[in-house]
Amino acid sequence: MNSAPDAALLILQSTLTEGQAIAAFRRHDSAWTRRVRGARLRSIARVFVPYYAFHVIAADGRRRQTGLFAVDAVGGTLDPYQFEGSLATLALEQIHSRNALTATLDVETAWPILVDKLRRVAFQGGFWRIRGPRFSVEREPLILHLPYWVGFYADGPRVRLEVLDGVRQSFEGMKARALFEAWLSENTVSAKPHGECPSYQR
Repeated sequence: MNSAPDAALLILQSTLTEGQAIAAFRRHDSAWTRRVRGARLRSIARVFVPYYAFHVIAADGRRRQTGLFAVDAVGGTLDPYQFEGSLATLALEQIHSRNALTATLDVETAWPILVDKLRRVAFQGGFWRIRGPRFSVEREPLILHLPYWVGFYADGPRVRLEVLDGVRQSFEGMKARALFEAWLSENTVSAKPHGECPSYQR
């Protein structure tokens, strides 16, 4: 999963500034048992995950609805994104960063993963009120890099991670932590905070 140094990325801007992310980690720490174990937040880094953004059509023979959804292009294990509006309404920008995971899934593999996730959500009553929808793609997907804030905690000789979604502003679970830990095992240097996201000591 190595990424090219300072690769050009089309990113969705984080809804959290670095300071806001630090404050979120602080609140998370105060409500967690980490303080009992003595682990302390040493630094944070903004890291980007590639997603395939699909213009999805859902139809059941009577109704037809469209939406913009995205599935991660690394392993397809993270929760899918649903975006309000179109790509033109998103806060996108192009940057250069080495803090990015590399897409390992091709479009043909990622699409059925997204469809399976959408079917499950539709069955549970989310996204659409369509029974037994059939999904199709309106146009070619776009690769977007979505921001995550990764907190590095010193826990004795070990380093532990916590992952904060930079758009939804929610802390991720085991799947996301495993994804970033696997990437860090191959990207020790580039995973350290860089100029765009300096380290935080407390």
